[in-house]
Order: sequence, then structure tokens, then C-alpha cells
Amino acid sequence: IMSSNLTTVDPSTTLVDAVALMKSKGIRRLIVMSGGKMVGIVTQTNFTRALATYLTNYPMNELFSVEKIMTKNILTVSPKDTVATGKQKMLKANVGAIIIMDKKVPVGIFTEYDIVMQFYDQHGKLDMKDISHYMRKYVRAMQKDANILEANQLMLEKNMRRLLIVDKDKVVGIVTQTDICRYMYAVLNQFKKLSEAKDADLRRFSFRAEIHGEFVQDHLKVYSVK
Repeated sequence: IMSSNLTTVDPSTTLVDAVALMKSKGIRRLIVMSGGKMVGIVTQTNFTRALATYLTNYPMNELFSVEKIMTKNILTVSPKDTVATGKQKMLKANVGAIIIMDKKVPVGIFTEYDIVMQFYDQHGKLDMKDISHYMRKYVRAMQKDANILEANQLMLEKNMRRLLIVDKDKVVGIVTQTDICRYMYAVLNQFKKLSEAKDADLRRFSFRAEIHGEFVQDHLKVYSVK
């Protein structure tokens, strides 16, 4: 099941160019080669960590709202659906996670990592079991008016790749690390112009800002960055 067609770059490749290549190939990581030898790997996380480190001032406008980039049609299953059903839906939609909903309320998440661990621990024998037994029991979220850099910071600190987006306690979308990478790549050229605009509302963003989380439902924890 491994991929034999590896996409490579050399050490002089910029992160922006690397993200452009990942986007064109539909992948999340690249092999770094020098002198015919592998010297490292660059990933989407490297790019998002660079965003958090170097973008210290930014224009606060609708361009940077998570609502701008979220996917509104969320892939879901019920707690009584089988692991096999969840895996098939994820494969068909080409996504890395599925949300478990009980009467329109999120009660858990099942990811590609959970699929790998299922095979590691049980050799794939759990396909016909209820997905609720193997999902992660709560889902992290942010309000729809949060900005992209705040969502990026939360993902980095919590070591995750996706966030539900809510309007108060109602789920309205989902944002992934891939969404952030692709969107920020597209607006980086605009960013400099926006920052230099006379009427730009520039606000300081610190990667050391505090993250606060509060459960708004039994399995839904909504975060804010202050």
C-alpha cells in the first residue's frame, strides 16, 4: 500500500514553493534530497509553524476569517454505524476524518490515524464494530468569527489537523490544516500589500497567546485565543 512515486525537492526550495508543489500533487509532505541522498522531509506542518512564527502583524479583515475557508458540508456517520462504513465514506470523499453525530450533535471524531491504529492493534478485525467504540470522545472547535492564525495556533498546540467551526453551539463547518496551507499560500502575495495599506487595521498576534477551551456540549469543546 506504500507509494513508490515520491515527490522530492532540494534544500534551496522555499516553503511557499514547497506548498505550491504539495497543492498541485495533492500531498502533505515532500522528500528533501541533496547529492542524491535524502536529507529531510518538509510537511504542511512546517509551513503552518512558519506562519505562526513569522506573521506577527496582520490585517484583521474578512480575508482571515475561518468562515472564509471552512467546508460547510461535513462528512458524518451515526454512533451506530460500523467502522467499515466510516472508512468507506472517508475513502470515497478523500478526507482524513469523519464526525460522529447523534441527533445533529457531535459526539466524536474518527480519523485516518485511528484507522492505522485499528490495523496495528487488531489487524483490521474491527470493521463491523460500532464506530462509537473507537472514535475520540470529544471534538475541538472554534467560533466562526475566529481568524485563521488563531485556528492554526490551536492546531499546532494540540497537535491536530482539523477543527469544527461553530456558531455558538451549532456546528456550521470544518477547517483542516490543508485548508489553511492552501489559502495562506494564495493570499501571501496579497498579505504584504494589505499590511502596507494606510487604512489597514494591524493587530499584534503572539504565538504565545493563551488558549482557552470550554465545553458547550458534552463532547464539544470550543476554544478561543486571547
